[in-house]
Amino acid sequence: FFVAVATLLFFSVMPLGGLFTSYMQKSTRRYVASQTFTASFAPLHGLDRWLSYLVWVTIFAAKYAESYYFLILSLRDPIRILSTTTMRCTGEYWWGSKPCRHQSKIVLGLMIATDFILFFLDTYLWYIVVNTVFSVGKSFYLGISILTPWRNIFTRLPKRIYSKI
Repeated sequence: FFVAVATLLFFSVMPLGGLFTSYMQKSTRRYVASQTFTASFAPLHGLDRWLSYLVWVTIFAAKYAESYYFLILSLRDPIRILSTTTMRCTGEYWWGSKPCRHQSKIVLGLMIATDFILFFLDTYLWYIVVNTVFSVGKSFYLGISILTPWRNIFTRLPKRIYSKI
């Protein structure tokens, strides 16, 4: 268990390209895009760092609470019933009795596979919801109103980008 947790933590912060060599230190232009876009994170300090931690803790807490109440609890009774069900297979001419005898296990496997798919798909949904809530809260904290004219911001955006270039 502890090896699995350590491996998970290591691979969650280590980029795959840097596992065996330090590709970011080379002076070649091959990794410029990686250095500029994917490996260039703004350092967070103080309250911003704690808010980032709180965002991810909130995402996973909401995800696991929703998964428990809507995915796991809905499988509790079907697992108990389908795992002990013995099918009476009479009258099956084409396939014989083997697929019929294992039908409850097949249905149980399909239900668990569906729950796994839903479990992995809802992570991005919770990321969007929690990130939106925290962004609105952060903008109010900074004194920016949500009702700021977005049209003015986006019409000035090309000029601002051009001035930075």
